[in-house]
Amino acid sequence: MKLRNSNKEREKMAKNEEEVKNNVFGFGDPNDAFTKYFSGKSYLKGLAMSKAAKTGRI
Repeated sequence: MKLRNSNKEREKMAKNEEEVKNNVFGFGDPNDAFTKYFSGKSYLKGLAMSKAAKTGRI
């Protein structure tokens, strides 16, 4: 049985979501290619980009 979130819990989750969206890492792009592996929404965002180290999107 899934429990309902109280208003206080929903407010806390909304505040946390806003903090994540606005911090240096953010959410990134939706990870649609791997939806079958997640029960909720998934996002991808590279944390490092370097052509020399061959990391990130090149």
